[in-house]
Amino acid sequence: MRVKLRLRPLSEFPSVPPLPEAVPETVPLLSELKAVPVAEAPEVPRVPCETESFEIVNWVAAGGHLFNAVLTLVIGDDKQYRIYDTYASWTPYNSTAPCPPNQYIVEGSEGTFLVNPRDKVSMMSLSLLWLIFAFHILSALFQGYTGFSRDYVTNIKQRGVNPLRFVEYSLSATIMLVCIALVSGIDEFYAMLAVASLTFVTMMLGLIAELLFDDQLVERLTTRRIGWIAHLTGWVTMLSAYVGVILKQYFVSVRESDVGPPDWVTVAIFVVFGLYNIFGVTQFVQLWYKYPLHLFFKPECVPKDPKDPKDPKKVCGMELNVLIEMVYVANSLVTKTLLGWMIIINLVVEDTRNFC
Repeated sequence: MRVKLRLRPLSEFPSVPPLPEAVPETVPLLSELKAVPVAEAPEVPRVPCETESFEIVNWVAAGGHLFNAVLTLVIGDDKQYRIYDTYASWTPYNSTAPCPPNQYIVEGSEGTFLVNPRDKVSMMSLSLLWLIFAFHILSALFQGYTGFSRDYVTNIKQRGVNPLRFVEYSLSATIMLVCIALVSGIDEFYAMLAVASLTFVTMMLGLIAELLFDDQLVERLTTRRIGWIAHLTGWVTMLSAYVGVILKQYFVSVRESDVGPPDWVTVAIFVVFGLYNIFGVTQFVQLWYKYPLHLFFKPECVPKDPKDPKDPKKVCGMELNVLIEMVYVANSLVTKTLLGWMIIINLVVEDTRNFC
């Protein structure tokens, strides 16, 4: 099979569009080009490389708490404290026997009963050694975790908050007050529950107050009013736990006893009470510098814009938020170290109690 090819003249093809104009031989210099504005990319916050002073204090405190925890287990001895549940006991009454003091007689269809409204039964035991170890190790773990947190510096310097602080206090401070209650002679379950619950609520109110005074919050009037209410309510719950339960029991014990408690118990109760108040005073000072209490009913005096992190409030030449953080960390270490070692040396190591 053969194929025939035929050539066609150029005139038979459709017209071709003209070629574009020649590209200029010269190309403009780079300096002659006009810059075209583009949208600026958001600045990515960088983790500061330098170590802040409060970070160093935090790590020193974490190490101190860890040292206390380890040494507590090394030299301490496990001592159990019984916790009693109080109840009203009903027993058949023999009419010939005298009615004991603080009890009463009830006559009913089923007979005559003697009621003791203050009878008690042992319901559990608490180890003072492990309680002391617990508040030391909790503080070490929480402050170590805080030190590794990428937001720690930003939270303190730009926001003035450290939420983990009050979460840790809600556990460690509660355990500390339970220890104080035990060594002061409180062994009733209801009293222990009141001390633990009120202390926990106190720390949660402190957390709420601190978060509502966040320097980056735009709405300031309502949040700071509620923050002040939370802070002042925290004083009520804290004093209810310490004064209403622990100190009340101590003064009744001193008044009704021929011999008072050991001197170290008295020192521990009142020194820890003073150090506990430092935590409340520290937050009070922080809130006052941010929004004084006397401006509570003067909304026109509240700044509408968040605090400029480049111009922070200062106290004695130091940034307010930095100073507050360092006071919290230092006071926590001092309080827990003092209480832990007073109990360990005077009671856990040399326990002279003989239960009847």
